[in-house]
Amino acid sequence: MTDINGVTNTPFDVVKPALDILDTSFGKIFERLDLPPDIQNGALQAYREFKINGPEDAQLWLCCAIYSELQQARMKEMLSRAVAARAKRKNSGDQQQEYWSKSSQCNSWNMSLSHLLRCFNIGINVFLQKMKHWNMLAHHSDTFKKRIENLQRRLSIDKLLLRHYKNVFQQLYLKPDASKEEDLLEYQAIYEFGWLLFLVVRNELPEYAVTNLITSFQLLVCTLELVYVNALEVHQSKIINREFPGIPKDWTEENFDILSLHGYCAIDKIGALIPDLPVSGVVVVRNSFFRKTIMMFFSEQRLVGNHTHMRELIKDGLLEVNLTSLNRNYATFVADINEMDERLFLKFEPQTNPKEKEVAKDAPLKELNSKLWMIEGHKFCEAQRMNLYQLLTHGNGLPPTLPTHIRDAIDKDDANSLTNIQNTLRDMALKFGTAAETTAHLSDEEAKRRFGLSSAIYYKLLDSIIKAELQRKPGLKITKLLVQRTFNATLIACCLELVLHICGQKTLEFPWVLECYQIEAFEFQKIIELVVRHHNGLLSQALIRHLQSVETECLATHIWRRDSQLWQLDKLPHYRNLQDTTESEDKENVPKCVNITHKSVIICMRKFYLLASQRLHDLCKPLGLLGNPMDFSHMWHIVEYSVTAHGSELLRQRHLDQLIICAIYMYGCMAGLRLTFTQILQVYRRQPYMRRSVYREVPMEGAPCDIIAFYNQVYIPLMTFYSQLLKCRLRVRALLQPNQKPAMEHTHRQISPNHNFYLMSETVPVMCDQTCNCTTLIAEATENALSGKKRSYSFNKSSPQHYQPKRPNILRRSTANQ
Repeated sequence: MTDINGVTNTPFDVVKPALDILDTSFGKIFERLDLPPDIQNGALQAYREFKINGPEDAQLWLCCAIYSELQQARMKEMLSRAVAARAKRKNSGDQQQEYWSKSSQCNSWNMSLSHLLRCFNIGINVFLQKMKHWNMLAHHSDTFKKRIENLQRRLSIDKLLLRHYKNVFQQLYLKPDASKEEDLLEYQAIYEFGWLLFLVVRNELPEYAVTNLITSFQLLVCTLELVYVNALEVHQSKIINREFPGIPKDWTEENFDILSLHGYCAIDKIGALIPDLPVSGVVVVRNSFFRKTIMMFFSEQRLVGNHTHMRELIKDGLLEVNLTSLNRNYATFVADINEMDERLFLKFEPQTNPKEKEVAKDAPLKELNSKLWMIEGHKFCEAQRMNLYQLLTHGNGLPPTLPTHIRDAIDKDDANSLTNIQNTLRDMALKFGTAAETTAHLSDEEAKRRFGLSSAIYYKLLDSIIKAELQRKPGLKITKLLVQRTFNATLIACCLELVLHICGQKTLEFPWVLECYQIEAFEFQKIIELVVRHHNGLLSQALIRHLQSVETECLATHIWRRDSQLWQLDKLPHYRNLQDTTESEDKENVPKCVNITHKSVIICMRKFYLLASQRLHDLCKPLGLLGNPMDFSHMWHIVEYSVTAHGSELLRQRHLDQLIICAIYMYGCMAGLRLTFTQILQVYRRQPYMRRSVYREVPMEGAPCDIIAFYNQVYIPLMTFYSQLLKCRLRVRALLQPNQKPAMEHTHRQISPNHNFYLMSETVPVMCDQTCNCTTLIAEATENALSGKKRSYSFNKSSPQHYQPKRPNILRRSTANQ
């Protein structure tokens, strides 16, 4: 396959895996792992070299073989990068030589060890023991063996660290009662945030220092102190332990000055909670490595808050923002270097008394046993238990029928609305039973229990949503909501998706529920926002994150299916037009080119553009394309133009990521960057939202093709005009004086001088359009350059993502991102 420059640039070979000799269970495992052919075939070849006895040992050996192949592929690529870097320094004047290794072909070695073990249902300790035998049989190098030893040592250190983390945390904070749901959720979120921040900070250490016990304890205390002082900024917070000696003396007073916490330090008091740990060493680490790392996180937007004093990480709703950001960053890291996901060690325990722990452990199943929707015969893991526990013990529990006060509020003349709800539930239950039996071989009884639990969640959420709507519009007749079949069907389907996720049925994973009921993704993503906004503590953080990931998947691909109602628009709107529409109070002022008649369409498209900007940034950063803000601005406008001008041809039945990948490559060609599809796809594979079908199976007229064929045959012919205009603008930029930077209008407003958190404006860069005279622009720029005049060219971006400052230069742990 060749690109538009005639260069052979195939990042992968479409090879069907050799599964003919494997049994059904192995085939399902490979399907879940989604391994590329080279890794899969290499693992199978190594696996066949040993005589395996017994199915359990066979799975263990195969798991070791796959992990071995992943590690070897990683080490080979790291070596090829080192060789390429040396060659680049040696032949820096040769502009034609391609230093990126074509032989790597975008190897899929970036997979977390936790995901691999989960697919095989193998514990980490069993795996490590078997891996030692595998290393001896396969005669692996000492470097490889050392990695397994370090992994085992790190596992032991993590268990020790986590024990001390829980002990210190319980002395700093007070666990609220189960009745105080908001406080309990805050307590859980801070508990998770502290451990996650520690993991992310520790990963910035050089590899030899990660398994150093003293260093790890010092960083743990630094992290606990930082989170604790930030938690104190939530004045009069009920989860703060007022008996802890490290609390400021006047913190409990109403006139306490929050700004006094900017210089407050509790290192001595918190460090004293860990026996035999010298506090002086903690202070040294805090003032050097820890501070530099946190400041780097602020500059890279991994953390949002007051970067000057390292404060305001928790208050004003920023805790959830920072928690989401760190989770995304950590997920990328563990996949990037095949690490163990150490977040799995962090199991929130709602009770501290051992007897109470045992009661809490059995509570979900005991509660379920008393309900008709008991999912018998299903083995729940700890996370599933906690999800069920929160669902079943919330408030007065889940109602078996529609709440009485809703029935009483319905007018007698509108009694048919109740019948409509019952008919909708009955029809959807029958359809689920039939489809689940075909797809997942669920028995009729199992399907009834799952749908029964879904119905109970539906009644609970419907009650919450109606209450919220009545508060917003006191005169609203609730029958208007109950008679909407689309609303009720999507809400029921959303509740069923939660139940299927809890049960962990692989064959029934999203978007199966959409296909089962033929629900449009555009409608489904609307109901997700309602559920997340009005669940009132019913759903656990894990379930909320699942719904958010489902919403993201809908925005990225499912809302662009062939029959989506978005294609009924005359033209997909620009991001700027959405901003104008949102801020306009007069509907007559909506720009005619937007042609938006429904508020939900505006909200959906704004979410879509925010997602597009975030994912474009995620790919540009590792590729080194954020050094000049104008580069990101141009790539953003390529993406936006491909959506608004050619969305029907480029986005229908396809994925947002495909347009982003093509936009980056096209800009690289136009700007003369030595950027290949292989490089872009290697970065894409490291993203937690990566899907191999995005670049291997792009829908075309006829059979699917790879991303390069799509780029050459579909993308470029449609984007040729815009690419020429982009070339024109880049030539104008090149004619500016070397030290002259194009003036940029203010595109984002900083909330306060102490924050690195911005609100984006709706201004759009002045780009060439169809009336642009490229020759005139170039001639004018040349004349100005020769005469010394300065012409201000605006390159602002309407993208919701702002430019990221350069990171401080500190000693970092070597990863494949470098």
